[in-house]
Amino acid sequence: ILKENSSVLIIEDKEAEISYTMSSKEEGLTLTDEEKAIQPGTYAVIRSGNNRYFKTGYAGSSHFSCTLLTDYDDLFKDWNGTFRMYQLLFSVTMFLTLCLGVLLARRTVLELRRFVAFIRKSGPEEPELIPRADAESYRDRDVWQLALVYNEMSERIQELIRENYQKQLLIKETKLQSLRAQMNPHFLYNTLNS
Repeated sequence: ILKENSSVLIIEDKEAEISYTMSSKEEGLTLTDEEKAIQPGTYAVIRSGNNRYFKTGYAGSSHFSCTLLTDYDDLFKDWNGTFRMYQLLFSVTMFLTLCLGVLLARRTVLELRRFVAFIRKSGPEEPELIPRADAESYRDRDVWQLALVYNEMSERIQELIRENYQKQLLIKETKLQSLRAQMNPHFLYNTLNS
């Protein structure tokens, strides 16, 4: 561990005040007592001189505790490269997802615009000639369903227009028969009178 990672191992016995430092570096490492102290099972990043160290501690059942200081840059250089690769992969994936979402939304919006233009073309000038939408020409499922509902609605409107027209004819015919019924006795009375 010491040779491959540029690490420092500090073994201490607090009761006997024994401290031994093993280092793979030639220069001495100067650490204060606060920097050496660490709770077992925790870690910290400390700076000594120009170097950063990743500090971990272990205390077993004996009186000895171990503190391992590993050069931060050596320890995480492979991890940083992997992290950057994953960042790049994530960014590319998000970009492609965004582009795909924009393309799908654009297709739906274009088909909706085409459908709205079709509806505007079939204006209220001639309500008895409400055209049917060609639902099969729309590739987007939602617009296709909208066209089907529009067709059902136009059929219902056509049916209501026919019913209204028939009712209006029936009302006019009833009024005409009523007038005839009023006139027939009047003419009959005049004829008998003369």
